[in-house]
Amino acid sequence: MNQPLWRPSEQYIKDSNLKKYENWLLQHKGLSFESYHQIWQWSVNNIEDFWESLWQFFEIKSYSPYKTVLQKGNEMLESRWFTGPTLNYAEHVFRNKSTEYPAIIFKSEVEETKEISWDDDSAVLD
Repeated sequence: MNQPLWRPSEQYIKDSNLKKYENWLLQHKGLSFESYHQIWQWSVNNIEDFWESLWQFFEIKSYSPYKTVLQKGNEMLESRWFTGPTLNYAEHVFRNKSTEYPAIIFKSEVEETKEISWDDDSAVLD
């Protein structure tokens, strides 16, 4: 039996990050896709365009620009992505700080789900 376990509602799809990204691609790059498979195929066939669009979509801030999206090596581990930029990782983590959403949602096998707010200084590790 090939019944899906869950189907997202139209509202869920509309509010998803993937749909926001698809809308951004249409607006900024003139790209339109009819299905998930089409956008996936585009990302595979146009690796550098795909990754550069994600950099732009997520508004990655760098203090120096990247020179290339991808420097291909002989093997994947030898390839280098986004060479040249200077980034501040912490700046990106905290740029969307909001009291509406927790900073961290934690769940383990032995504890119930715990949420840590952006203002909770008790979570600082010693």
